[in-house]
Amino acid sequence: MKRLISLMPPSYLPLTTFLILFFSGFMRVSGQNTVSGRLQYNNQAFKPLAGVPVQLKNLTGAILASDTTDSIGFYALVGVANGTYRLDAVLNGGMGGGANATDALLASRHFGQLTSLTPWALVAADVDGNGQVNNTDALLIARKGADLPGAFAAGNYCRPIITWNAGGSPQTVNLQALAVGDVNGSFEPVPSAPALVMDTAFGNGPLGSAVVRFTDPGFGVLERGICYGNNPDPVINGNRSIAGSGGFGFTHHFMGVDPSVTQYVRAYAITTQGVYYSNNRSFLSWPGLRCPGQPTITDQDGFVYFTVLIGNQCWMQRNLRTTRYRNGNVINTGLSDVSWQTTTSGAYAVYNLSPYTNTAQNDSAWGKLYNHYAVLDSRGLCPSGWRIPSESDWNILIKTLDPQADTTPTTTVRTQSLVAGATLKSNRNQPLPGGWSSPNTGATNLSGFSDYLPVTDPKLEPTTALVCLPNGGAVQEYRLQDLCLQKHGIGAWTTTILV
Repeated sequence: MKRLISLMPPSYLPLTTFLILFFSGFMRVSGQNTVSGRLQYNNQAFKPLAGVPVQLKNLTGAILASDTTDSIGFYALVGVANGTYRLDAVLNGGMGGGANATDALLASRHFGQLTSLTPWALVAADVDGNGQVNNTDALLIARKGADLPGAFAAGNYCRPIITWNAGGSPQTVNLQALAVGDVNGSFEPVPSAPALVMDTAFGNGPLGSAVVRFTDPGFGVLERGICYGNNPDPVINGNRSIAGSGGFGFTHHFMGVDPSVTQYVRAYAITTQGVYYSNNRSFLSWPGLRCPGQPTITDQDGFVYFTVLIGNQCWMQRNLRTTRYRNGNVINTGLSDVSWQTTTSGAYAVYNLSPYTNTAQNDSAWGKLYNHYAVLDSRGLCPSGWRIPSESDWNILIKTLDPQADTTPTTTVRTQSLVAGATLKSNRNQPLPGGWSSPNTGATNLSGFSDYLPVTDPKLEPTTALVCLPNGGAVQEYRLQDLCLQKHGIGAWTTTILV
């Protein structure tokens, strides 16, 4: 596939629009596409530009995918759907540089028609951004080279416009940039120091959360995240949770908090020049934090369920037990195995396979087992204000518990995260009510997702609140778990296929 690359128009047309971002391009793709390449500084050394965000946007400017260049300037944007896009690599920090007397002389000589500048040098020389290179630009460059006050109206970095067409196959697109005023390309850009502020931090059991902003994004942030521990001024050599790269503000959730003692938290940013930290924050984690304003919810039968806040999502802590839809209609039950497999209507059952044949105890410990017709019935299984969660809701939960989890869509069964699974799963074993069969390896329930609370409310039996339950080989198609997400953004029901 040919790529058409236009560094400049055929003649030196106005360049003001060329100076907003240092690179802007368009591409037309079909199918699922991958675009990758390296970002380099336009001088003889072609020095890699690390820690620079490269964003794929649609034509309205919405960001569809993003990556940050690594230490060799490499970026990759994967899984791009059909369409026409703009690719922006954004130098959102750093002061540029390289302007000196030699650059001023080159700009002046070009204006006097004594020398010709390359397309790149022309863009770099137009420091006032008016689309022309003249003695005003030369004077401004000379003042900059003499360290006199003043900033270039064209900004710190410039770039040409690159366009190309792609037919669905992987594309390699190498990008370049040049500092405004660096006409001869002699500048050697180095990362500038970012400045971070941690606005807030709090804990929910072993799950910590922090909100961070950059007062100065710096340049070349290869990694950003959270470090935490039992003592003030934690560092990245201790507990460390990676949030991403680039000088962008972020909200991050991290596992491993010790709920028994005060935790100290700092944000960090890494460039090739070192590690930069935010201010300290401290908190004492709440185990199994209830959802603000709604510590419990009640179903159609009057059963009450505790809630738990994980990240920004509010979930039920127990399996559903209702016998009725939201409108009060009774859900069918008492079907034989054959009828269960052939019915096309909503139904529920209670686990009763040997040796667990006490249906009343099983109902209390594990809740009802619902087929998918009941789950999808328009009359609704969820209490008012709650909904069945989507795959996206699940992925948010998994990413909250394990930022490194693989939640990319797939048609095959695979493990997304052992870390998230262990932190969700009850660590109670048989013969405790609702317990798993031993050895229940890896289960920690660190998220507080599965709880066991003795209570006095007759509708809140003192049984295990399970999220991940053993299927026991039952023939039921779906089990409605104890998960509810509120419709306004924090909660929902979930289904689990039994195999």
